[in-house]
Amino acid sequence: VSHRVRGIRMHFRLIPLLTQPPPPPTITFAVQKILYRDEHILAVSKPGGMLMHRNPSLDRHATTFCDVEARRLADVPRVFPINRLDRPASGIVLFGLTDTAGAARLQAALTPPDCDKRYI
Repeated sequence: VSHRVRGIRMHFRLIPLLTQPPPPPTITFAVQKILYRDEHILAVSKPGGMLMHRNPSLDRHATTFCDVEARRLADVPRVFPINRLDRPASGIVLFGLTDTAGAARLQAALTPPDCDKRYI
């Protein structure tokens, strides 16, 4: 495209814009290991950068989630989160193995003032 402005001919090249940005590259994380397990509780080491569970509003391109990895490692059909860690944080995550009510009781025991969470 060319235009004349005040006697000077200017040439422009139009570049098509993307309607949506390309998806970010897939980064794969894995729960490193089981730290503790009995018939009711599973404790795993969550690496930083991993989401706790699927949430399309946070990251629709994520492919690995802490709860899915915990189920895979423990070879159980379902796990019940007792505590959560933010995505950037690494640390210990606890899951109940028996039922939602049992996990809820453990979750209640890990709330202030009985317990507090510290990031170091």
